[in-house]
Amino acid sequence: MTGVVVSALSALDIALTDLQAMRARISLSKLLGGTRTMAPVHVTCGFPALDIDALVEACGREVASGAKGVKVLAAAKGRSIAEDVERLRAVRDEIGDQGDLIADANCGMDFDTAKDFARHRGSEPCLVGRTCTRQ
Repeated sequence: MTGVVVSALSALDIALTDLQAMRARISLSKLLGGTRTMAPVHVTCGFPALDIDALVEACGREVASGAKGVKVLAAAKGRSIAEDVERLRAVRDEIGDQGDLIADANCGMDFDTAKDFARHRGSEPCLVGRTCTRQ
């Protein structure tokens, strides 16, 4: 089968399954056997406009409220790598090991800057996403 045929069959399968749930007057999730009452979330709350104190407060509040982790934006507002690393360390100090810490540069770094960021970050435990622009 070709990709077009598989896509068409998938769309039909999805539509028929949705119709089956509607006719049974149950959610699609329940029809498919879903049992989750909650799902882990990461909250983007580390906006560049926040100073360190407000950033730490916002991230700490989200993790204390049950977020699995927080995302802090990096490479913004003309901050240096050292300033971004300082912000990440302050957040890590606040949330401890309770939550995931994600640094997202929104493709605001070139490859060399991303390598410098990784070196300066050292052993700071965090996930790093979308650092580099394409070259």
